[in-house]
Amino acid sequence: MRQTTVRITETAHALLKKFAREEARPMHAVLEEALEEHRRRRFLEEVNSGYATLRRDRGEWASEVAERRDWDSTLSDGIDRTTSPSTTRRSGQRGPVKKWRKRP
Repeated sequence: MRQTTVRITETAHALLKKFAREEARPMHAVLEEALEEHRRRRFLEEVNSGYATLRRDRGEWASEVAERRDWDSTLSDGIDRTTSPSTTRRSGQRGPVKKWRKRP
């Protein structure tokens, strides 16, 4: 893994060191997780801001709502959305597999 040096305050370093010790993880892992959370939060803030801007334009918002209505009609594909997905795993898969039952 390629590494680089980043200057941070003593306060930030002490906090990073404390979290790493408490979680029994390397400091770089704690820092990477914090950066990923920050990235996700910023993304959602930008999405929310975009929707807020869209909502201020009544015509554009009405168009958005109409498009959603059109897409919602694609859900009529015969799959029962009220049943829970199966959590059985197929050979070689790492996570749960969602299986939906077809409606009769």
